[in-house]
Amino acid sequence: DLFARVESAIKKLHSYETPEIIAVPIVNGSKEYLKWLDESLE
Repeated sequence: DLFARVESAIKKLHSYETPEIIAVPIVNGSKEYLKWLDESLE
């Protein structure tokens, strides 16, 4: 799964012994921001 792959990469690259690695659901947001976010992550 994507989270597991991202988590593994962060652990390999990050200098902290225990970096904060979390997934936070987006419950709501401004229409413009969510559109920008969606386009930026493609």
